[in-house]
Amino acid sequence: MRTLIPIIAFILLACSTFAYADTQDPNRIEHSFSDIVSGLTSKNFDTKATIIKEIETSNHQQSLAILKSLLEGNVYYIKSNKTIVIAEISGKEAIISNAVNGELIGKTKKKKLKKVGINNKLRRVLNASIAKLSLGNEDPKVRKAAVIEMFKNINADTASIFSERLGQEKDQNVISALRTGINISNLKLGDHDEKLSAINYLSDSLYPEVRVALNNMDRNLDSTVSDPKTQELRFAIQESLKN
Repeated sequence: MRTLIPIIAFILLACSTFAYADTQDPNRIEHSFSDIVSGLTSKNFDTKATIIKEIETSNHQQSLAILKSLLEGNVYYIKSNKTIVIAEISGKEAIISNAVNGELIGKTKKKKLKKVGINNKLRRVLNASIAKLSLGNEDPKVRKAAVIEMFKNINADTASIFSERLGQEKDQNVISALRTGINISNLKLGDHDEKLSAINYLSDSLYPEVRVALNNMDRNLDSTVSDPKTQELRFAIQESLKN
């Protein structure tokens, strides 16, 4: 019996080693990612939304390129075999690359391709996924640029992303940009006190997007309304815009 114990232990160790090696196999990982991306051929927008989230969380090196190309309308699939490609269209011709590995396939006729369509809901999903991936970049300059790009499309999703990332960020320049983004969000979506606090925080900001947001809020405040809270906001904005 004693001689069986080390033999059994060896077999279990060998099996676990082979299983681990199998999960780390680059070909297996690539095949799995290819399976995910192939789901973009679906005509169902809810299915595509799920696929986008799976691409985002896959940690694959092509994830960001695919999502950006999809948002820009450059993702197609080859009609004959359903291969997902990134296409550069010029007239009736197209230069295509394999979306999964980025390898150049070459020239083809545009009519041989079918565009992967998206709607406004998917654009919001894509913007959020692209933002999360960009904010996870190792380079703080890239992370800061991603935050500033998000200033242009502030909504409840971006506000949540800013707050989530703020708890993880270490770079002070990125932290400052995130706080600016949170305050732009509060300016648009917050209650009276949050809006007032945001105006005060943003008053010294040099970002053009901040000035646009303040001017938009000033225009949207009804000048005929004379309640104290509206007057307080209007006065705070006008003072801020003087800086």
